Amino acid sequence: MHKPFSRSERVAGLLRRQLPVLLRDTIKDPRVAQCTVTDVVVSRDLSYAEVYVMSSDSSHSVELLKGLKSATGYLHRELKAQLTMRAVPELRFHYDRAADDGARIDMLLNQANAEAAAQEKHES
Repeated sequence: MHKPFSRSERVAGLLRRQLPVLLRDTIKDPRVAQCTVTDVVVSRDLSYAEVYVMSSDSSHSVELLKGLKSATGYLHRELKAQLTMRAVPELRFHYDRAADDGARIDMLLNQANAEAAAQEKHES
């Protein structure tokens, strides 16, 4: 039998759907342009939500987080107005480095494969 989703998982799903729309349609801050919400984790007591974001340009991650921090109050008010919840969790933004790490690992694997192929060719 399936375990039903917890309330925190349902709230995280709502935030995962609403935040990208708000960021795309209402935030005009250029630091937040091209921002992608990769995950939302809501605490069990629903008091805060860890929002993981990334950008197409990882070199601007600090500026992205500054822009999101300045927009936090606005985003919280908009979510409170749009969602039928008694209390909307406090938003805490974090830069998601998973894509950057994945690209770096791919590059290292390709380099190792190229070196192995060159070594094999040299031994032949």
